[in-house]
Amino acid sequence: MSYPVFDLHCDTATMLAFQNMPAELAASAGMSGQGEPPASPDLPKPPAAVDLSAGGFQLTAEKIGATPWAQCFACFIPDAFEPASAAALWEHVSGCLDRELMRYGNRFSGVRSAAGIRPALAEGRIAAVRTIENARLFAHDIELVHACAERGLLMASLSWNAPGPLASGHDAPERGLTATGREALRRMEEAVADAYDEVKHSRAKFRSALSAASGGPAPRSQPAPRRAMYDAEADEDED
Repeated sequence: MSYPVFDLHCDTATMLAFQNMPAELAASAGMSGQGEPPASPDLPKPPAAVDLSAGGFQLTAEKIGATPWAQCFACFIPDAFEPASAAALWEHVSGCLDRELMRYGNRFSGVRSAAGIRPALAEGRIAAVRTIENARLFAHDIELVHACAERGLLMASLSWNAPGPLASGHDAPERGLTATGREALRRMEEAVADAYDEVKHSRAKFRSALSAASGGPAPRSQPAPRRAMYDAEADEDED
């Protein structure tokens, strides 16, 4: 029996994107040219063979095998990127990951919410979760918080090491959150609340359909310990 794995971070999606980095983004990242090793020590060196199924990455479908696996694919944004360039990098990394997931759709499932993880694993596919490491793009346009969430972004950190437009990392922890960072957090909470409401609405529709089919009250499921990613019991009480 294989126990399910939920790996919260890898740089594979970012390294995929390095293979065909637009020239202006390559310059922002300190890379000497498209596909060439980065000059910045912040950036990992891409493998020679690029293939999410069985290529040269540390994490591939072949290496995962039959283990039930949920994988967070980070868009890593170096501190050197200005917010506008960070937004462009997010688009580039997301596009590369989209194409790779479509190419290997028989092995990967791009999930757009926490509720999509278990069904993907039940189908025998790897659940691909989008994350951002150093979400300084939100300082370029705060509406990107909701726009990214609609594209399936489920987790994001506000900074990396250096002081940034949203928050400061390891290099200057005393600086804390900026005003823009506080607003970004508020928007992120809104995005989580929207996802919570969507799950509640789906649950209510499902129970209504069961009730109509059986001619009686629909059964109410009780959450297993540590199973829910939101307060399911409170959800039941509110319905």
